Amino acid sequence: MRLDRMTDRPRRTRRPPWHVTGGIILVYVVAGALVSGCATSKPHPDSASAIKLGKVLLTDSFDNPAAGRLSNQSDDPGVEQGYIGGEYQVRLSSSAKAFRAVGANSVFGNLQVAVDARLAEGSEARWVGVACRLNPKDGTAQFYALLTVPATGQFALSNFDGYRWVHLVPFQSSEAVRRGNASNHLELICVGSTIIARINGTEVASTLDRTYDSGYVAVVVGRDEGIPVEARFDNLIVREARQSH
Repeated sequence: MRLDRMTDRPRRTRRPPWHVTGGIILVYVVAGALVSGCATSKPHPDSASAIKLGKVLLTDSFDNPAAGRLSNQSDDPGVEQGYIGGEYQVRLSSSAKAFRAVGANSVFGNLQVAVDARLAEGSEARWVGVACRLNPKDGTAQFYALLTVPATGQFALSNFDGYRWVHLVPFQSSEAVRRGNASNHLELICVGSTIIARINGTEVASTLDRTYDSGYVAVVVGRDEGIPVEARFDNLIVREARQSH
């Protein structure tokens, strides 16, 4: 898919603004170049046992829009988002920007963020994910994200630096990824410089990166330009996390 073909150079585009509405942060950005970073492509055998989870900091079952933690409205005519049927919907039209991240406005440092994510309708050339430590940067944003491509059963652990994707762990296949329109339980743990990715309870990657130390959590959806995509999210939860030694 186009994610892996955008490696030659960043595309120059007008950077879109941040929007803060009703205490909710919305960010939509145009993907630039995708490059591979230096990282471990396999989880460290001791990474899971080295992390201890604490109290719940944020939760949203998406059953009650009035108590929701994500925005129920879109400020972009090419994007539909909101609470629908006990899930959170993000739909990009074929004319919308390459991807969109929607986050709550609480800032966290060391955390575990988990969410159930699925693609509705088509899955080819489309991806869905969860992000942590999201911060504004020059009118766009920067963050860590666990990305999954259900059509191919692939995932990546990535850093969007505000202009391009840097793959800390490059796209690779994993049996942990449920294919097609099935729901995947995505977990991203950020404790100090340690970043751990889990899919459906299986640790698929871990790495060290010191670029960001705190920020917002977000749900993320994207696709090749020129095609629509719709993602549904459920059971968002954020917990404290720390090294156990």
